[in-house]
Amino acid sequence: PISQTQVELYQAVVQNNKLTKLMTSFGDNQASILKYITYLKKICNHPRILSNDDMLEIIGSENVKSRFEIAWQSKIEMEETSGKFRCLAEIIKQVAIVKQQKIVVVSTSTSALDCINEFCLRHQICMVRIDGSTEVSERQNLVDNFNSGGE
Repeated sequence: PISQTQVELYQAVVQNNKLTKLMTSFGDNQASILKYITYLKKICNHPRILSNDDMLEIIGSENVKSRFEIAWQSKIEMEETSGKFRCLAEIIKQVAIVKQQKIVVVSTSTSALDCINEFCLRHQICMVRIDGSTEVSERQNLVDNFNSGGE
């Protein structure tokens, strides 16, 4: 199940006055509507993926925004603010810690990879990250080291 934070943020997006106006007006609003769909996607993955600008757009005020920031800045486990991440965290723990096997997690979101990286560091799980900032010349070396058991 999704977390209470996710429910509240999701409702904030769906009830946003700007979105309501977009949905009821005529014209070429596809790009603007897609922005709100992207917010919903981010919330479903993990609320931490939302940028400060996203939060301001969704919630609309600094005071309300600060309430949600507490969840990110406190020592609350990342699994508590995302149902999807809670499931992923359990899989990672079972495979990497309990079974001591390797696991590959693929994401198109570098922000999601940041969350996974933070989780692995907190739980002392060795990981290798390859994303768009990884030099092409380094990628194969990283994959080879991962496959051979090196770090």
